Amino acid sequence: MALDFKFNSTTLTGMTHWNMSEKLRIKKAVIPRRHGVLMDDHPVLDARTVSLKGIIIKDTSAALNTAVDTLKAALFSGRGQLYLQDDRYLKATLNSFKEDYIKGFQDRGIKWAASFVCEDPFWYGDAEETNTATSLTAGVETNVPCPAGEGNAPAHCVIVVNPTGSDMESIEVRNSHDDIQKYWYYENSDTILASNGLLTIDSEERTVLTGTENDLRNFEGDFFFIKCGELNTLKVTSDVAINSAGFTVTWTPRWY
Repeated sequence: MALDFKFNSTTLTGMTHWNMSEKLRIKKAVIPRRHGVLMDDHPVLDARTVSLKGIIIKDTSAALNTAVDTLKAALFSGRGQLYLQDDRYLKATLNSFKEDYIKGFQDRGIKWAASFVCEDPFWYGDAEETNTATSLTAGVETNVPCPAGEGNAPAHCVIVVNPTGSDMESIEVRNSHDDIQKYWYYENSDTILASNGLLTIDSEERTVLTGTENDLRNFEGDFFFIKCGELNTLKVTSDVAINSAGFTVTWTPRWY
């Protein structure tokens, strides 16, 4: 891990300072004639805010203009990936930008300041992680390990089922991690998932696809998370045997 200040692929030229702020969103209720307050048992993270400052000094006015134009073109491009370290980023949107010419440098130097809002408050890793390849036996609950990797927060996952050589009608998947304890069940008795077909469950987009077709009507349960940084064991039961390449779980590590 190393410091690496950039927005998408553009280096934040001359950056000298950053400040971040995050807070929990907690519901509180005042009860008459009772000390304290009632609080929500499940507070959630509010949007994260990030403030950056930098200095750009060049030999000529033209060089300064080029550097500032490059910086602003990147920052004003909309929602992007804000890196402060080389192995993780925030999904950030520019909220304000300010520039001041530096006294004594005429038109060759400026101080700049930018603030960002991250409606998704988590840090994200650059590389996806995946489950340990595991074969499934028809009708038998099988443990599929998702090994402890990077991150320390719950992450969305994508599960892809490809019953190569078999026609699948149903599958149940449950995350047995103590902090998750969620499951989903898929059954399509009208149109079986044919051999070499794909069932894709995306917990972030909250979609269920057979091939490219919406199949949410045959899904019940929860779009569960993977708890990053800890072992997650998925309990999987399918009505057909599936080889180790036919059941994959991928997720992007997240940090608080």
